Amino acid sequence: MRKLYLRLIPVLLLLVAMTAGIIFKAPVRAAGSDGLLTDGADLFSDKEETGLLKKLEKVSDSRDCDIAVITTGDLAGKDAQNYVDDEIDSSGLGSDRERGTVVLLVFVDQNDESNREVRVATDQKANEFFSDEDNERIINDIIGDLSSGSYADAAMTYADSCDSVFGDSLDKKSGSRGVAPGWIFGDLGIGAVLALILGSFQKSKLKTARRKSSAADYKADGGIDFSVNKDTFLKKRVERKKIEKDEKKESSHEAGTTHTTSSGKKHGGAGRKF
Repeated sequence: MRKLYLRLIPVLLLLVAMTAGIIFKAPVRAAGSDGLLTDGADLFSDKEETGLLKKLEKVSDSRDCDIAVITTGDLAGKDAQNYVDDEIDSSGLGSDRERGTVVLLVFVDQNDESNREVRVATDQKANEFFSDEDNERIINDIIGDLSSGSYADAAMTYADSCDSVFGDSLDKKSGSRGVAPGWIFGDLGIGAVLALILGSFQKSKLKTARRKSSAADYKADGGIDFSVNKDTFLKKRVERKKIEKDEKKESSHEAGTTHTTSSGKKHGGAGRKF
């Protein structure tokens, strides 16, 4: 009987640990030390947190950039810009991502709920893909939901907007890299085939030309007289050339303006009250 009790002890300890894990819910964490979602202002329900985190993880993995959301009710004596910049620098967000991090900060003053501010912040790597206009557009996309208190909807829209900005920026950047060598050789081959076809077509129109074995037919009875000159118009040839647009200029993507944080790192972004 004693041996049976000894065997049951590990099982009981495991059950206790599992029960504790259920009761004491672990904080939502993903990439970075503070994770992709930090709801310090308690703006989201548990269900909303779960759905939002899945969304953030999906977009982050797809774009190789930490797309994060931070809410807070206390800026710790800082303005919104310095607060979110310091959070990025201290949390490690984007440190293991090729394209850095983009963070949505939502501040709702715990002492005065009418004092609210939103900010989109980028680190130096993500800033290469987010122009000032992109940051403002993201805020425009979510400001309506924020103003009405639909914070979860705003955060979801923010994730989708970031995904869209990356898509547009990557398309423009890839378009500015020039034409791949394979396309050049392919175009040359197509041009050669078209030239051969057009040349053959033009040759077939020369019906008056015949091969002669001698020049007897061109000799006049009285000899050759070079005193008569005559210009005869045969046909008109029109060449059309397409004026190519400056693809590099059209496809270029302008990075956003940056500022230097207290730790000496460069960040971009935009924000406003709501």
